[in-house]
Amino acid sequence: MTRTTKLLAALLLLVGASMQPAIAASTTRTVSVGYETPNTIVLDLNPTAETRLSTVTSKDVMTEAGEGVVSVEIVDESGEAVAGRVHQGRADLGIVCGDGSEELKLVNRKPVHVHLTFGPSEGCAGVSVPTSGNITFTFK
Repeated sequence: MTRTTKLLAALLLLVGASMQPAIAASTTRTVSVGYETPNTIVLDLNPTAETRLSTVTSKDVMTEAGEGVVSVEIVDESGEAVAGRVHQGRADLGIVCGDGSEELKLVNRKPVHVHLTFGPSEGCAGVSVPTSGNITFTFK
């Protein structure tokens, strides 16, 4: 009987180990929101950092439990690259150059939104003024 018990225990360990990657696999979730020609300009005069001009255009996108990072792809109908500063609530997560390659660490469970930059932006060469288009948030 001990031999059968050991065999069953080993079998359960093998089955559990083979299922572990499927259980631990990270999932991604994407949410897309449109934006139109900006009608609001924000001038951020931060005495400890640079002055920023941006347009407020994206809607808030809710986060879900277990999500730790977000990447943002901005596709402008002009065909030009557009950059944006990503916020989660009042927390500034960072600047994205719009190609979706940057992963920004989420800091809380508040919604995420983007302030599209008005022309050139720090670290993003060749970006333009936004016209209208689509923003895709990918959460992991």
